[in-house]
Amino acid sequence: MNPSDISLIETGWSLSAGSIAGFLAGILAGANPRFITPLTALAIVLLTMLLGSSLLLADQVSLTRLIASITFYEFGWTYAFPYIMLTAARLNDKGDAPSAILFLLGIGMSVGAIFVGQLAEPLGIVLALNIWVLVAAILAVTIFVKVGKFYAFFQRQ
Repeated sequence: MNPSDISLIETGWSLSAGSIAGFLAGILAGANPRFITPLTALAIVLLTMLLGSSLLLADQVSLTRLIASITFYEFGWTYAFPYIMLTAARLNDKGDAPSAILFLLGIGMSVGAIFVGQLAEPLGIVLALNIWVLVAAILAVTIFVKVGKFYAFFQRQ
């Protein structure tokens, strides 16, 4: 099946399944964090997001594969988000770091869609997404290091 053969209704159902998985992931992440170590949480996130992403790398994308991909990826992302915010809050108790992360997420999602959309036609969607992930990772690490140095400078004052 060609991805363009998937109807808007089927896409909606796929996204709904992902939302349900995200809801369950949020409950699991907040249920009892004492039983889940950060390393276990990281392993869960990496496995589910990798599985979700890799399901779409096949030549033929089916509706079942799309639903599974969105569900796994959404579960991993929603499960990771509280841990990301917790780590940011521990780095900066004033609340600036979590706010900056939320701002950067919004920018990244907006700019990422534009960036990948422009590259998808000449390069193909898989290559365009991989390029954007690499660019976003480099930008995120750079900004994180710069923001960390910025906060450390002002905390010494």
